[in-house]
Amino acid sequence: MPNSFLNVVSDNKTLELPVPASLAISIGDLCYWDSAAKQAKPITSLTTGASEIVDQAQVAANFVGVALDARLSGETDANALRLFLADGICDFAIASGTYNLADLVGATWAGGAALVTQQLAKVLHEVQAIGRIVKQHGASTTKVRCRLQSRIAWDLFTSSRSPVGYGNGTTATVLADSAITLTLDSDSILSMVPTAARNVTLPLEARAGAVGKAFVFTNNSGGANTVTFLASGGGGIKGNGACPQNKTIYLWCDGTNWNGLVSA
Repeated sequence: MPNSFLNVVSDNKTLELPVPASLAISIGDLCYWDSAAKQAKPITSLTTGASEIVDQAQVAANFVGVALDARLSGETDANALRLFLADGICDFAIASGTYNLADLVGATWAGGAALVTQQLAKVLHEVQAIGRIVKQHGASTTKVRCRLQSRIAWDLFTSSRSPVGYGNGTTATVLADSAITLTLDSDSILSMVPTAARNVTLPLEARAGAVGKAFVFTNNSGGANTVTFLASGGGGIKGNGACPQNKTIYLWCDGTNWNGLVSA
């Protein structure tokens, strides 16, 4: 048989993805995968959530990388291909502050009420993160060197879970309008449209893999129906476990307790 060189991609650091017609993309933009349209888009195309934390989580779950090619708004050909850095070390703008080696970074509203494409923020939990700082900055800085990683690309190119966001799902689930018990395999981005007060029981705190597990939940009730999150034994959690109508709650496990923080 003739020699046939079949390798078409020389690395697993980039993705070549289709992009929409007439949508500008700049080199350096943080981009996400729109699974409905099957296209890569700047994160500013995402529908803004109830809080910056919610948007950080949805960006992290759908992040495909940093744009390496530009796309002009005047280009009208649909599904043209552009290249994205799915795993790489970048220097990114960040709010002035002191940042340390291995700090987690994610998307940001940059002090406003909408996502921005070329700035990061320090985040506290992996469910919000798209990368880590890889350089120790000795003093206050407005730019950090970080390794950014797409969970989508990691799952495509490896057989193990991504180290950024380990233990968290990569899709969003609308919970049934009923009492629910979550597991550690449940998706991390959740919502419900309750027609009455509902309880959601969280996974066992002491179970292997529970430490660091986090959920982001939005209550989309059409009425004043609260969703209350309970510890695995049915008792209350530390902090606030009650999520009222049109609010979002962030929940995380420290191995002993579930903790909750509700948006303003």
